[in-house]
Amino acid sequence: MKKVVVTGIGVISPIGIGLDDYWAALAAGASGCNISQVLSDKGNRSNLACEADAFSPESYMDKKLIKRTSRFIQFALTSAQLALEQAKGFETAYSSHQVGTLIGVGAGGYDALDTEYDKYFKKGPRYASPFAITNTIPNMAASNVAIANNFTGLCVAPVAACAAGLYAVCEAVSFIQSGLIDAAIAGGVESTMTSFVVGGYDRLRVLSTRNDTPETASRPFDRDRDGFVIAEGCALFALESYDSALQRGANILGEISGFSLSCDASHITSPDLSGNVMAATMKQAIHSASIGTSDIAYVNAHGTSTKVNDLVEAKAINDVFGDLESPMVVTAIKSMIGHSLGASGALALAASLQSLNKNIIPPTINTSNLDEECRITIAGNRAKHKICNHVLTNAFGFGGHNASVVTSRI
Repeated sequence: MKKVVVTGIGVISPIGIGLDDYWAALAAGASGCNISQVLSDKGNRSNLACEADAFSPESYMDKKLIKRTSRFIQFALTSAQLALEQAKGFETAYSSHQVGTLIGVGAGGYDALDTEYDKYFKKGPRYASPFAITNTIPNMAASNVAIANNFTGLCVAPVAACAAGLYAVCEAVSFIQSGLIDAAIAGGVESTMTSFVVGGYDRLRVLSTRNDTPETASRPFDRDRDGFVIAEGCALFALESYDSALQRGANILGEISGFSLSCDASHITSPDLSGNVMAATMKQAIHSASIGTSDIAYVNAHGTSTKVNDLVEAKAINDVFGDLESPMVVTAIKSMIGHSLGASGALALAASLQSLNKNIIPPTINTSNLDEECRITIAGNRAKHKICNHVLTNAFGFGGHNASVVTSRI
């Protein structure tokens, strides 16, 4: 079976634009969580958000395109551009029909939807923007990236809640291995920073309300965690076969060596409390990479900072790695960047790939009192140096969507 490797990574995040800035901030334990003025003004109970404030679309696209696209589309276009710049020669190495575009999204352009509904209710349907639909529907991130780069291969937008980004990467790997395409731009994107979305999550009681201390609000696996901090962002990857990358002299950042996808088939918002399907998904991902559990350097957890998800994921991780002589280290970068929903798994994967090249485990900040029921070894609030040959990345979403991906050093 073909090895599929990563030769470019483009990142938009609350703590940095571009892979280098993102990684530097992660390694330093920087928090991107703050008070959102928009949420505060609207009267939301949770005013916390991890926003990509440093993102300036004017730096990457013209005014006409900015006017015609919503924020999640702008994120995707920019991240694709950054990934292709790093994967030098990618675009000329393949014919248009050989390149696929797969970008997972949890929701879509809810910022555009909010704006258009407001106009609709105040002025009527005749005042709707001609771009109201195209700025909202989830497939438009992938479609716009394909259009901008003339990628005429398959174009797919997996919608799998918070696992969408990893689903897109896994599907891209499968399509390359099958020969349906030769290369792909794949990953996840999300920007749903609206009062309506935050209000909906708040009604589910899954958001932190630590409005007085935003930097410490996201605390995965901590005894005092009270919910996640909503975030936005994007991470896209240039993917191609190892042989093709080697032949064209590309700089290989790592291999997508194994993965597994599944569904709890249990509940629309809660994971299966047994953790059995999560554990089986991790085991299958490791097995498909042809390695053992002891070969994993660390687990890059989904770690949302919600009561139930953290407890179930910790149980599943312990079921998979509990028999090792040395405890498996677990980190949760949402402590720094919040929960970007459909983009979260892709942003975690970008960090895992950097670990392979930097031999560093990113920290988990704010987890000062590990929940006694979460029987795992959590990374401390400082980055740790460790040889990282293989890293396991998790993403789990509403509806029971599960994804586990193994990245390996080449």
